Amino acid sequence: MMVDATNWKKGISEDMDKDGKVVFVNVKAVLPPQPKELDAVRGLMTTNYQNYLMDQWLKDLHAKYPVNINQQVLKSVIPN
Repeated sequence: MMVDATNWKKGISEDMDKDGKVVFVNVKAVLPPQPKELDAVRGLMTTNYQNYLMDQWLKDLHAKYPVNINQQVLKSVIPN
């Protein structure tokens, strides 16, 4: 992206060529790093927590119910 190529100083960047067009970036302000608002990350947080719970649940299931493969049955189902 063209924004990544800027020097992150307030003002207008140098002209850059993109697909035969002249492009520039106007930086209005550079904000210091700060936490995002809850509303902006609520969906991502919910998804990450659900993934964490699913991983824990699968680990518990694997520990409680070990997988045993009957090789004789497997060979009868899979053709040579």
